Amino acid sequence: MSDNKIELYGIFSCGYGIIPKKLMQDKQLNVYDKCILAYMLSFTGGGNVCFPSYKKIAEDLQISEPTISKSLKKLSMNGFIKIEKLYPEDKLKHNNKYILSFLNEVPILNDIKSHPSLNKVSPLVELSSNNNIINNNIINNKTKKFIPPIKEEIEQYIHEKNYNVNVDTFFEYYNESGWKDLDGKQVKNWKQKVITWAGRSKNFKKDNYKFI
Repeated sequence: MSDNKIELYGIFSCGYGIIPKKLMQDKQLNVYDKCILAYMLSFTGGGNVCFPSYKKIAEDLQISEPTISKSLKKLSMNGFIKIEKLYPEDKLKHNNKYILSFLNEVPILNDIKSHPSLNKVSPLVELSSNNNIINNNIINNKTKKFIPPIKEEIEQYIHEKNYNVNVDTFFEYYNESGWKDLDGKQVKNWKQKVITWAGRSKNFKKDNYKFI
């Protein structure tokens, strides 16, 4: 499989999702319900799960947390989303996981991968359906420009991989450094850094860590 991929620019550079037309025309949903659901869809990539916090949704959409809570309850009652605890084993963390189960009905990604016309375009094209913001894009590794991840994206990746890494410590550590390593070089792949942190977590001491 080739490493060459198509690079997405501009408004699509941070990821995108699929919004069903029928959902947008549903008379049971008001503008806030549809706005929040569309926002969550933009985080799902090729999967059906996302983890944005109330604070993140409120900041990005400029709506109040009570309005968000009301819409989420309505969307849940109507079967559009399923709300679960992101860390059910940790009572001190209240982050939610939102499952948009209706996305399981979308055959687009699998159809594109197996469609005969794909081979006519280029044998070097590779489509990604990983469930995270950045991996929803199709990027050329040779010319890829590093885009610093948001905390929710890191949290999603750590949760998916079940790594023992503190997302707040990791994010603050690299964010304060401008996402540069010990040699002052720009980080090229933050996921590799997460993997390294996870591998060293058993022997990790807070007062003795270094940029890696």
